[in-house]
Amino acid sequence: MSLILVLDQHTANQIAAGEVVEGPASVVKELVENALDAGATRIEIQLTGGGKNTIRVVDNGCGMSREDALLCTERHATSKISRLSDLSTVKSLGFRGEALPAIAAVSRLEIMTRQNIDPQGVRIRVEEGHGFLPEPAGLPPGTTILVADLFYNTPARYKFLRAPTTEGAACTEIVWRLALANPGIAFSLQQEKKVSFRSPGNNKPLETLAAIYGPEVVPHLLPVAAQTPENWKISGYIGGPALNRANRQHQTWFVNGRWIRSRPLTLAVEAAFQGTLPIHRFPFYVLHLGLPGDDLDINVHPAKQEIKIFGEQEVSAFVQDAVKNTLQLRPLARPFWSLPPKVEYSAPPETAGGPSATGVTTALPVVREPVVPVAASPAQTRPVAAAEIADWVPIGQFQNTYIVATAGNALMLIDQHAAHERVLFDSYRETWTQANNTGYPSQQLLLPVTLTLAPAEFQAVIDHLAGLGSVGLTLEPFGGRTVLIRSVPVGLPPGEEAGFIRDVVSQLRVTPARNKEALAERIGRMAMTTLACRAAVKAGQRLSHAEMVALLQQLAPLAGTDTCPHGRPYLLRIEQGELERKFHRS
Repeated sequence: MSLILVLDQHTANQIAAGEVVEGPASVVKELVENALDAGATRIEIQLTGGGKNTIRVVDNGCGMSREDALLCTERHATSKISRLSDLSTVKSLGFRGEALPAIAAVSRLEIMTRQNIDPQGVRIRVEEGHGFLPEPAGLPPGTTILVADLFYNTPARYKFLRAPTTEGAACTEIVWRLALANPGIAFSLQQEKKVSFRSPGNNKPLETLAAIYGPEVVPHLLPVAAQTPENWKISGYIGGPALNRANRQHQTWFVNGRWIRSRPLTLAVEAAFQGTLPIHRFPFYVLHLGLPGDDLDINVHPAKQEIKIFGEQEVSAFVQDAVKNTLQLRPLARPFWSLPPKVEYSAPPETAGGPSATGVTTALPVVREPVVPVAASPAQTRPVAAAEIADWVPIGQFQNTYIVATAGNALMLIDQHAAHERVLFDSYRETWTQANNTGYPSQQLLLPVTLTLAPAEFQAVIDHLAGLGSVGLTLEPFGGRTVLIRSVPVGLPPGEEAGFIRDVVSQLRVTPARNKEALAERIGRMAMTTLACRAAVKAGQRLSHAEMVALLQQLAPLAGTDTCPHGRPYLLRIEQGELERKFHRS
């Protein structure tokens, strides 16, 4: 008797559905992407039970004929490709013909669709992978798909579904991403008969961003735009350093209109932000990358959430440079008091097939461009040029920690330690660059210093002796877990040798590099950051007027940087108009 069996079609479909249908959110993604491929301009998503009970997607797209409606639930039936070579030029979001049959295998599926040229539509029901006879139906042009009782026939998978609120939140995130990728499409999300989200659909990305994240983020957004001769394009928005987050949940990548996860692209953006964000904080961004079709493989993940990029390192470098250039052009000096953006409200658009079934008419926030804070003075809206710092007049210190200076109609507060850190770091980096990243000047110690390390620290030193030597550190094993420090980078104050090495080694342990070049660069940055911190003037240190003036003069050449190497801001601005409002003089 043969031990190998050929599975029946229905069982095979249910198993294959596991690659595409992870939960309600993946169903919403597949159905909405189909609506986008159908040319819809209005898409309404309705959920009950967080999508566990029902998911209804209504669109005003091109619809399907009776014949196509019957075929669309067959596996690998698609209108997007006809041969393997088409994958290199495919521009649609769905193309493998797996979504509808996979969903139909684990739910009760109903499709109602009509083309604009047809006098009436058609209604098709599918259960257990078997379709019922199609029925004529009076419908507006477009398609409505109803998915009921998800995983009703696969209880082992149903029990792993989360609570309705959690599944509903995951569906909301999917709709947000699709709205960000398609600002010209009006989306409406309705949960338990309440509209929880609407996008304006007016092709204005800032208004879509405001509808999702709130209008308060808009003043912090910086537009990114760059292109190369190879036809690589990047556009979108990054948040300024003040708009940092505790995790990566507010980082969004689209490649050729498709939302994807990409660690190389994510690391490229974070590398551009390096030195402008506090430790363990992450940048906010929504970025679109356009690449030629033959530079991509979008068929490496069942849900098409990951891609392969030809020339990945070069593309990542392009992304990093584009983001870094944008950051360098941002206004210096953060306002002391944040003012809300100017927001107007507009009536919501009609949803697919007419007004919303709930009758809810929630207004949409409309952010007018350019974004200007309410009652903002001209000085507030004009970026502060770094060169202007040289003309500021220091008038004293507060708690021997913050320099207070006047700058025209504004009062400036400068964190003396963080500002001096930035000055020293840029000086060290320039020296490093002039040495072509091969070595930093070192100074020999008259008497070597011994340092006993923890086992993990000692192993990190042994593993990276050459890299540490490139930043001016000469270390020798001295028995056990003790090392001998013979030389340190030029500029390190006496007595700081042990603390400096411990700081560098601790960072080295938690941030491994992928190759020797990246490792050398990372060690260099760590060393220069730590060196700048230990050599800078300290909080609580009294400065003379001449020393304050000298520090401001040294800050002037640092265009586009208002943070220390650790990412803390060193500059705050208080406008005269803001003070007058606080004192009720206006």
